[in-house]
Amino acid sequence: MMNYLAMVVAAIVAMVFGFVWYSPLLFGGIWSRGNPVAHKKMQQNVRKGGYIFIIIASLLTAFALEVLIKFLGISTLYYGVGLAMLVWTGFFFSQSFVDLIMDSKDTKLFVVDNIHHVVSVILICTILVLMG
Repeated sequence: MMNYLAMVVAAIVAMVFGFVWYSPLLFGGIWSRGNPVAHKKMQQNVRKGGYIFIIIASLLTAFALEVLIKFLGISTLYYGVGLAMLVWTGFFFSQSFVDLIMDSKDTKLFVVDNIHHVVSVILICTILVLMG
C-alpha cells in the first residue's frame, strides 16, 4: 500500500534541504554565478508563485520513488539507498553529465547540482523506506 504521508514528508524534507543547499549560506552564490540568466528568471518566477512547481516536482519525485520501492519490495535502508544511487546515476547524473559536456556547463555548478540531487534522492528514499 502506498504511504502518502511518507511521500509528503519526504517531499518537504527534500525541499527544505534544497532551500538550504542553494541559499546564500551554502551554494547559492556558486549557483547564481554559474547560471546568471537562470538566476534572474528564477527570481521573476518566484514572484509569480514559482514555488508551486518545486512542490509539485518534489511530490512527483517522492511518488515515483515510492512506486519503485513498493514494486521492488524494498524494506531495508540498504536497498533503499541502493535504489537512490541507481536512480541518481541513471537519471540525474547521466543527464547532467551530458549537459556539462554539450552545453559547456560550469564544472562547479555541475558538482553542486549533483551533490544536491544525490542527497535529495537518498533523503527521499530513506524517509520512504523508514516510514514504509
